[in-house]
Amino acid sequence: MRYGCGEIEQRGARFRVRSYVEGKRTPLGTYATETEARSILDGLAALRAQGDVAGTGATLRSYGVKWLDRRETDGKRAIDTDRGRWERYVVPEAWAGLPLREIGKRDLRDWLSSMRRRHSTQGKPLSPQTILHCFKLVSTCLRSAMEDELIEKNPATGLRIERPRPSPSMWTFLTVEEQRMLAMCELPAGTERERQLMHGERLMALIAMGTGIRQGEQWNLELRDVHVDDAEPWLFVRWGSAGQAPKNGKVRRVPLFGLALAAMKEWLRLRPSYMQRCYSTELVFPTERGRRRNRKAPRRWPLILRAAKLGDRATRHDKRPVRWHDLRHTCASSLVAAWWGPAWRLELVREVLGHSSITVTERYAHLAASVLDEAGAQTSGLAMTDVMVPAAVPGPTAADPQTPCYEGRDTQDSNLRPPASEAGALSN
Repeated sequence: MRYGCGEIEQRGARFRVRSYVEGKRTPLGTYATETEARSILDGLAALRAQGDVAGTGATLRSYGVKWLDRRETDGKRAIDTDRGRWERYVVPEAWAGLPLREIGKRDLRDWLSSMRRRHSTQGKPLSPQTILHCFKLVSTCLRSAMEDELIEKNPATGLRIERPRPSPSMWTFLTVEEQRMLAMCELPAGTERERQLMHGERLMALIAMGTGIRQGEQWNLELRDVHVDDAEPWLFVRWGSAGQAPKNGKVRRVPLFGLALAAMKEWLRLRPSYMQRCYSTELVFPTERGRRRNRKAPRRWPLILRAAKLGDRATRHDKRPVRWHDLRHTCASSLVAAWWGPAWRLELVREVLGHSSITVTERYAHLAASVLDEAGAQTSGLAMTDVMVPAAVPGPTAADPQTPCYEGRDTQDSNLRPPASEAGALSN
């Protein structure tokens, strides 16, 4: 019989207890009843959890520290997030203090059950996505221990955990009217420098909304990958974070049209004066001091939302707060729902957004039937060519007030770029 701290083997009418000591299975005695034998294992587990038993081999806690350091050295994405989950949800568990060889499926199964009953620091139940991430983290760590020949098999193998299903309630998007409010709202008054900074950060938001690129992809975009003067303007997304490929390892070409194209042109005009210093000249969206941005939204994003009357969830169409990542959802939703012109096929949306599979893109499919009629009426009323991206802040060169918000073009169906009908989505 396998237990979390060892095993009990029935020998005739008696029960022999064995556990791992210094990596070897060692007998701990033979007892008259199974209850007595089990009490020995329970006592040993308590001592080990307190650190009072030495020489029993690497524990999950001790091995996890080295494993996370190795992941950071290897350049794994989101290592800070991994460390946070490990410290919060794995290290405090008693079984994490057991030697790696003594961790069994039952320990992991009980842990998953307790995770489903836990609550976050905000008092809400842990989301299925959080539980899945934590389980995958532990499973990957144990697989690494197996590759290091510290354990013979991974106890997480074969455990089934329900994957969270994408749901509209898990994310939000901006409706056409909310997009208009974000693009056209009057920004708070302040010094000329503050107005310049806020105007620049709103341009960043409009570019994110118009292209659907991820936050890390946007902050690591380089000037060499922005082609606004080509006959068919486009972006080349080569980085997902500093020196790392995008999510799923897929580099891709993203068309620049309409709102995103006009906003990018205005941003490139404003960019030199936005930076006080110029440490990172190759980055498209550096900080005010010319450095690489982290994974956070720009500092003035909450102020921009408040000015657009989108900061109060009570006034939004689905009562949900707007995150920077929801600008990506807005792009996909607008393309599928025909808010920017005729509806895009899901396959095209998948390629432009860099989704791992069409299943991910299908989360937006429900919008196509429910809002298509309304989208036609709303699209025809979007006269934003000159006001969606106002050149409100003087820059190094004069902006062209005639820059159209969407430029028409003719393409073949095999091209990822939108046809002329889609390109005129936000113009009369």
